[in-house]
Amino acid sequence: FDWFGYRVTPAPVVYVCLEGAAGFRLRVAAWERHHGRPVPEGLRVVLQAFKLTERQDVQDMARAVLTVGDGAVTFIDTLNAAAPGIDENASRDMGIVLEASRELQAMTGGLVASIHHAGKDLTKGLRGHSSLHAALDAVIEVTRDIDRREWKASKVKDGADGEAHPFRLEVVHLAPDDEGEPVSSCVVRPDATPQNATRSKLPKGGNQKVVLDALGDLLRKSHAYGRAGAPSQRPCVEVEGAVEAIA
Repeated sequence: FDWFGYRVTPAPVVYVCLEGAAGFRLRVAAWERHHGRPVPEGLRVVLQAFKLTERQDVQDMARAVLTVGDGAVTFIDTLNAAAPGIDENASRDMGIVLEASRELQAMTGGLVASIHHAGKDLTKGLRGHSSLHAALDAVIEVTRDIDRREWKASKVKDGADGEAHPFRLEVVHLAPDDEGEPVSSCVVRPDATPQNATRSKLPKGGNQKVVLDALGDLLRKSHAYGRAGAPSQRPCVEVEGAVEAIA
């Protein structure tokens, strides 16, 4: 199998979804509609509470992962939600989380990947104590600059790092909800658009900023896509509505 130009080997996946469970269900539905088939049998999603700080939870999770298959990848989303109450900046607390992650990895014989956020200063990398970054075998950093998204391996033990891979979120329209309101989610697609073509200059004048804010609000609320030759994933607004909102 090929993924962003890399050869990958399929493996069972257990996704521990501790934040945004409703959104994850929509992501699954979007993936199935986009690819025209059900998600692979090897995917399992855990929606119940899980704490890395509770040894019994770690052992129970390991047993659940082993039922899916050998060499499974366990995603913990997010690390903070799986360790409520800890001080991320304290060496002792972060050590407890790291030891629990190592124990889970050892018991399952696979890979444990934790989703974590960067701090306010993005140049400093992962939020929390420096022992977290030092203990990891690999770090995949996901960033966004206006409409451009990319991921890169910012740390790889015994391997190459630093190469950026642009991607985009393609909107997938799903069946309306019970009240007839439109429902959508998105899927990840590689983005081959040249970087300089995706960047645009932000307005500096006062009137220009007013116009941009008004249009931005309309586009975020728009349920119309792909009008008048626009890309199918792009929201659109009518000229008359735009003029009225700006005025």
